[in-house]
Amino acid sequence: MPMPICTYTIRKDEIDGPILKYAKVGDQVVHRWECDSEIYGILVHSCNVEDGQGNKYKVVDEKGCHTDRKILGDPTYAEALNLAYRESYVFKFADKMGVRFQCEIRLCVKESGGCNGITPPTCDDHPSKEWTMNNNNTSVKDIRKLSKRSNPSTTLSPQNTIDTDLISQFLYVIDDDGELSPEINGNEQLSSTISIFSSQQICLSNIFFIVFACIFLVLIFLTIVMGIFFIRKQFRTKSATVDSTPRIRPFTMVFN
Repeated sequence: MPMPICTYTIRKDEIDGPILKYAKVGDQVVHRWECDSEIYGILVHSCNVEDGQGNKYKVVDEKGCHTDRKILGDPTYAEALNLAYRESYVFKFADKMGVRFQCEIRLCVKESGGCNGITPPTCDDHPSKEWTMNNNNTSVKDIRKLSKRSNPSTTLSPQNTIDTDLISQFLYVIDDDGELSPEINGNEQLSSTISIFSSQQICLSNIFFIVFACIFLVLIFLTIVMGIFFIRKQFRTKSATVDSTPRIRPFTMVFN
């Protein structure tokens, strides 16, 4: 069986809301994990939130249960088990541009009860715990904005499971006062400048094309007019030359 394509997205307000790029502190968002297959079930576990500079904070443990409900609660699973989601509120690290989440998902084959005891997880309503910080500053894997695809040639038997990483899009977070951090503002201003410059280029290109076309038509018109003028002038010159040529009149000689 081929592996499915799985995605992790952060959406606005609801599970089918638009995928966010910017959000304000306190905004409601929905984390959505999904695999495009009815064959597999998923278990979301081992989730970390990153501050964008390599530091990670665990928010969902290895069993698939939350570590701090205020940050991210236990994922809710659809009946088909190929989709999970969880509402949360946007937060921001001090002096950081935004946040990004990374989770592992465990795939299991639903046929013959292959997902029984795997997903959904059984989570006790345990009290919130403090974040555990991972100071490992090793390089982060290449980030894909919407999804990470497993090797299509990999297969999974009903008795086995396989884990893979999913990484959400980077979410730029706006401060409570509605202002973006200087880095984001700089990027936005640069984008706006590029956009305006591109628009001006398009406008200038259109104006240049119109002016060039007008000049070209005027030149063609002048060429035609001058051609007609010279042809008529040449014709008149020839006519005048013919008229000025002396003519020998016939005469009659009379002999007495």
